[in-house]
Amino acid sequence: MPRPPQLKLDRTCFICVCDLNHGPDLTLEQFLKIVEECCLHMVNAVKLRLFMMADGELQDMEYFFTILPNAFSDSDAFKTSVVGLLMRQMLLAYNKLSFSQVYKLYKSLQQYCRRSNQRELSALPAEDMELTSNEDPSTDHIDKVELDTPSLHQSELRSDETQGPLSQKQAEYFLARQVYLLKNNENKAMSPAKLQDELNNILKFNPDFAEAHYLSYLNSVRVQDIYISTHSLLHYFDRLILSGGEGKSNGDEGYGHSLRYAVLNLATLHCRFGHYQQADFALLEAIRIAQEANDHVCLQHCLLQPGLEPNQTFLQKPVKGCQTPSKLTERKSKNTTLLSTSGMNTFARHCNSSVCLCGRVMLASAELHWDSSDFASALPLLLQALALSRQHNLQSLTSETLLHLAFTQLMLGIPEQALVLVQDVLESVLAHGSLIDKGRALLLAARCQMALAGAAAQEHRLTAFELAVHTLDEAAVYFSQLDCKERMRDIHYLQARLHHTLGNISQRNKCAMLFRLLDQELPSSGMTVVNRL
Repeated sequence: MPRPPQLKLDRTCFICVCDLNHGPDLTLEQFLKIVEECCLHMVNAVKLRLFMMADGELQDMEYFFTILPNAFSDSDAFKTSVVGLLMRQMLLAYNKLSFSQVYKLYKSLQQYCRRSNQRELSALPAEDMELTSNEDPSTDHIDKVELDTPSLHQSELRSDETQGPLSQKQAEYFLARQVYLLKNNENKAMSPAKLQDELNNILKFNPDFAEAHYLSYLNSVRVQDIYISTHSLLHYFDRLILSGGEGKSNGDEGYGHSLRYAVLNLATLHCRFGHYQQADFALLEAIRIAQEANDHVCLQHCLLQPGLEPNQTFLQKPVKGCQTPSKLTERKSKNTTLLSTSGMNTFARHCNSSVCLCGRVMLASAELHWDSSDFASALPLLLQALALSRQHNLQSLTSETLLHLAFTQLMLGIPEQALVLVQDVLESVLAHGSLIDKGRALLLAARCQMALAGAAAQEHRLTAFELAVHTLDEAAVYFSQLDCKERMRDIHYLQARLHHTLGNISQRNKCAMLFRLLDQELPSSGMTVVNRL
């Protein structure tokens, strides 16, 4: 059903009043243009009323405020409507003014309207201006002396050269609108130079306004200004703490939460400007801080970081529209024909570095799910990491991911598939892996063998347990070379259980004693064998 014309008109007027009330100050031309677009039949009446007060005497303005309450009974402006609330605010503010303040308000209105006339006269031909300049110069001198008095509403008196402060609501409305336009329709946003001037004016009167620093960051990225964009980004996160806007999210302390997101956004900024080495350093630092705080949300953002667009910023909330690292590599590969051989090698290193970082973040995120015993949620991350590593032929990352997958399947009660994965990757790990990787792979294989032996037939069970003991002995060799006492404690515990099942009492007692000595020396983990790879 179509909306009635009058109701649609009233709704448009109310929205216009809200925009004017919360928006920044406008020139008279801008104000009349908005009124004309909203209510064409009212623009002449509004203009006539303003100039009647400005060209008349002080009592004309006083008369306007005297008859203003009559609008509540003579029109549809209810006291609780949008227009009614604004009118009541105007009356309340006016009634609180002293006589001298009323006079200053009147002079401000005169100057506001006279500035509009001066712009209109400047657009006239020279001969027309000569006809309008025959005025008594003494009156201009008197007006100038009177207008030198400080104004009550300084923001209404600001000229193009000197601007006064915006109110808190005006500044918030202005910033929110410009941020929205920059992210959704940049062509309708203010030009970079003009926007920066407005931001400088806001920050001059309120340097701790965090949102203004954030908009300055977005605006600087538009013009590729790395210095101001970095400066504004860091100041934004600093002001979040100072203003108390940095609350405790996800159970984390405020300062640390802001710090890791600041470092992550700094990595994004460096990546945006092609500073890949600095971006890697910042991203690794963000990953380290997030891991220490067990912030899996921040780690997920680290995962998506290489595909960010310029105006996508992590403001401690979920981010939409991020690209995968493979798309980033695909986009960059279009420019390889322009690079020299040395440049192509450098480019390849940066791509591989980004992919490896993404893979490490995925594995770290999966381990966070392990800590909460949510092993099923770790599977999608690990499968994505596996596909990424195989796509870019990263053997080391592929092996590490397969071990993570095998451990996850073991904890989900699928030891058969887990053992298959370990056996597939074990040869590569023993040939090219580090000592800790070799020991971890063998320990995982032994745990899979133990799980399978428990469900095996009676005639094959003892053989399976003996095989697990042998695998644990091999893992102990690598861990002992590293003096990894925590891992040795786990191995001695498993060995004691296996020897007890096999009936090897002396070996069981020996392994149990070694486990107890290490358990007393090391801090308690709360469980015999921790849920980790």
